[in-house]
Amino acid sequence: MKKLFKMALAICTVLTVVVSCDQEDDNTPLPIEKKEREIKVSEMRYEKNPYDDQGMLHNEFLDFFITRVDLSSKEMNREKLFSLIEEFHSVKKIDFEASDIEIYHKVFDFYAEAKIHYPGSESISRLCKYFDIPILCDIIKWPFPTLLTLDDVEEGEATDRILKYIEEIKAAEAKILEDTRMDEIEKYALLNYATVARHSAAYWHNEMHVLKSQSNWSNADESLAAEYCWKCVGKSDVEGAIGGAITGAFAGGVGAGPGAGIGAGAASAASAVVEFFDWLW
Repeated sequence: MKKLFKMALAICTVLTVVVSCDQEDDNTPLPIEKKEREIKVSEMRYEKNPYDDQGMLHNEFLDFFITRVDLSSKEMNREKLFSLIEEFHSVKKIDFEASDIEIYHKVFDFYAEAKIHYPGSESISRLCKYFDIPILCDIIKWPFPTLLTLDDVEEGEATDRILKYIEEIKAAEAKILEDTRMDEIEKYALLNYATVARHSAAYWHNEMHVLKSQSNWSNADESLAAEYCWKCVGKSDVEGAIGGAITGAFAGGVGAGPGAGIGAGAASAASAVVEFFDWLW
């Protein structure tokens, strides 16, 4: 009888251990799958930057462009681009005066000379050569976070990476705003650069990592998403912002004219569709 009791006790002990282990296995937390999320407008913005609206105009022009452009035409020239820009001004209720048109022509002359929408980092040196002023070369050496950190991001990690990039840009902007030695035109160019960089990073993240097939860019042509490279597009964005800001400032004064946002948006669009269009500035 004692043997049977001991055997039964042993069996119960084994069963208890097995059940306990199974319960532990059941309670082991499953790895959480990280999902990308849309970056909100409030997260893109930096209200202390007096030119922050230029970043918003950049994003709004990109949305406008891709819903109006005819990709089957295979060509974009200045006449077509001006038609789109004039319509955009009308929709947004922004003045489009003769002086604005003149500044746009100067900005696009610069874009054509610098070949701003082509891939490659050499366009930075072309900016210096085009303007032939030491200030510009010093401006574009400002230690902003590199665009290279935003490519080749694992799915599920892009949102955090972009948000970190945006915060790093804001930290750089705070230093620019506090700098008392910097000339007005230098601050103007750098702050336009910064707002476009922030808004561009968030815009293309939302389009390519969140909206994906629902994006207007993907709907326009699926291969646009396949060929997309933010490092390439972002380069055109920020160079377009600097070039547009300085060209506009030389033509009409700091803060005069249409600003850098729409011009940078055009440069961004040109870079995004460079494989599909002959783009003639």
